[in-house]
Amino acid sequence: REALRQAQEVGVAPDLLEAAEQVLRRADERYEQMRHQLHVAKLHADVQAVCELLRKCKAANMRSPAISEATAWLAEAFPDLEKLQLELVSGLESRNAVLLKRVISEDNAQYLDPELLEKAAKVIEEEERLASVRSLLITAMSELDVEKLEDAIRTGKDAGIESALLHRALETLERVKRDNATIALQAAMERKNAKALEQAIKGAMQEGVQKGLISDAKQLLKQLKARNKAHKLRWWLSQKEIRFLDGCAELTSGACAVVEQAVQILLRNPEVELSIEGHRACPQECKPNSCRDDDPNDERPLLSQNRALSVARALRESGCSNRMEIKAWGCRHRAVGKRRLVRIVTARGDEVHDEAQGSDDHVDLEISSSVE
Repeated sequence: REALRQAQEVGVAPDLLEAAEQVLRRADERYEQMRHQLHVAKLHADVQAVCELLRKCKAANMRSPAISEATAWLAEAFPDLEKLQLELVSGLESRNAVLLKRVISEDNAQYLDPELLEKAAKVIEEEERLASVRSLLITAMSELDVEKLEDAIRTGKDAGIESALLHRALETLERVKRDNATIALQAAMERKNAKALEQAIKGAMQEGVQKGLISDAKQLLKQLKARNKAHKLRWWLSQKEIRFLDGCAELTSGACAVVEQAVQILLRNPEVELSIEGHRACPQECKPNSCRDDDPNDERPLLSQNRALSVARALRESGCSNRMEIKAWGCRHRAVGKRRLVRIVTARGDEVHDEAQGSDDHVDLEISSSVE
């Protein structure tokens, strides 16, 4: 209105003046309409209508004595309404669900800005959901359960939980996984099961278990694998028979075939130690344990030793570098030579020989391992 008066004095273009006058008339009409509505609302003590009209006036940046009077009337009739409005705004800014719940539970909350009340309801819902997720995370951290922790962390990330709590949960999860991996590794080391130990070592390395413990576990695993390999090799050799002709120390074609099979295994296991033991059978009249290759009066000297040497020589010529010990037993273990074979026995094979009388000759290959 003041700008229009000054424009008229300085002679602004008529069309611009006319446009300004139209704007002013429309504003006057709106002000008058608003003043009338406020007057009617006050007469009927319609607080809801007064509040709504004042919000519209504020949004349109309207100022008039009628608006001021209505504001004063509202403050006098409901002195706590302005305070509630301020608390509502403060609760929204701070996302304080407790404060917002209290504000909207007040009797006069119905006269507050509906849009702000709607926002407050959404904030309360979101904060309650976040509180539930926080509780889930804290419970999972206290129970030290990996699966529950992982689920709670995923839920927390999806819910947008604060990073500090998530960081604590992640640290707890890492610690629990590391502790579990340590326990699993120690248990596998106690059981001395190679397969379980290998899996436990992988898990321990992934979870950052103490390097010294992992190193000890790896060393034990190496020993277990060596022992298992030696056991398998012993079993394989124990199934083979190296046969000799009666009274002979030369390898037959069948014996050579068995030796060649052993060579293929031993070439891949050069660390396994061998004890090659030669035996022979004696006549029926020979007393048990009375005939040995080291007896100068024996009419069949060194036969069992020569058989063991024949097997050892064949192994060496085929490239086996295993450590070999030669033992000559003569006819002490007669039942072994009874079937005209070389039997491959374990390191304690001399304890299981049958002492029954035999009639033929053989050589035993005894496998031992430096691991045990």
